[in-house]
Amino acid sequence: GKVCWEIGLCLAAGMGLGGWIGSHWAVKKGERWIRVVLTICVVAMVIKLIV
Repeated sequence: GKVCWEIGLCLAAGMGLGGWIGSHWAVKKGERWIRVVLTICVVAMVIKLIV
Protein backbone atom coordinates (compact mmCIF):
# COMPACT_ATOMS: atom_id res chain seq x y z
CA GLY A 1 0.00 0.00 0.00
CA LYS A 2 2.80 2.59 -0.08
CA VAL A 3 2.88 2.95 -3.86
CA CYS A 4 0.25 5.19 -5.47
CA TRP A 5 -0.09 3.39 -8.81
CA GLU A 6 -2.47 5.95 -10.36
CA ILE A 7 0.01 8.78 -9.95
CA GLY A 8 2.92 6.58 -11.02
CA LEU A 9 1.16 5.52 -14.22
CA CYS A 10 0.23 9.13 -15.02
CA LEU A 11 3.86 10.19 -14.53
CA ALA A 12 5.13 7.31 -16.67
CA ALA A 13 2.69 8.18 -19.46
CA GLY A 14 3.68 11.86 -19.30
CA MET A 15 7.38 11.08 -19.40
CA GLY A 16 6.92 8.68 -22.31
CA LEU A 17 4.90 11.24 -24.25
CA GLY A 18 7.43 13.97 -23.46
CA GLY A 19 10.31 11.80 -24.64
CA TRP A 20 8.50 10.93 -27.83
CA ILE A 21 7.63 14.57 -28.59
CA GLY A 22 11.14 15.74 -27.68
CA SER A 23 12.82 13.23 -29.96
CA HIS A 24 10.57 14.15 -32.88
CA TRP A 25 11.20 17.87 -32.33
CA ALA A 26 14.95 17.25 -32.18
CA VAL A 27 14.83 15.53 -35.56
CA LYS A 28 12.49 18.07 -37.19
CA LYS A 29 13.69 21.35 -35.72
CA GLY A 30 17.29 20.59 -34.86
CA GLU A 31 19.48 20.79 -31.81
CA ARG A 32 19.23 24.57 -31.41
CA TRP A 33 15.45 24.47 -30.86
CA ILE A 34 15.75 21.84 -28.12
CA ARG A 35 18.57 23.79 -26.45
CA VAL A 36 16.42 26.96 -26.34
CA VAL A 37 13.39 25.12 -24.90
CA LEU A 38 15.53 23.34 -22.30
CA THR A 39 17.21 26.61 -21.27
CA ILE A 40 13.82 28.30 -20.84
CA CYS A 41 12.55 25.42 -18.70
CA VAL A 42 15.66 25.42 -16.49
CA VAL A 43 15.51 29.20 -15.97
CA ALA A 44 11.80 28.98 -15.12
CA MET A 45 12.48 26.26 -12.52
CA VAL A 46 15.35 28.25 -10.98
CA ILE A 47 13.10 31.32 -10.68
CA LYS A 48 10.34 29.22 -9.13
CA LEU A 49 12.75 27.76 -6.56
CA ILE A 50 14.15 31.18 -5.65
CA VAL A 51 10.78 32.94 -5.31
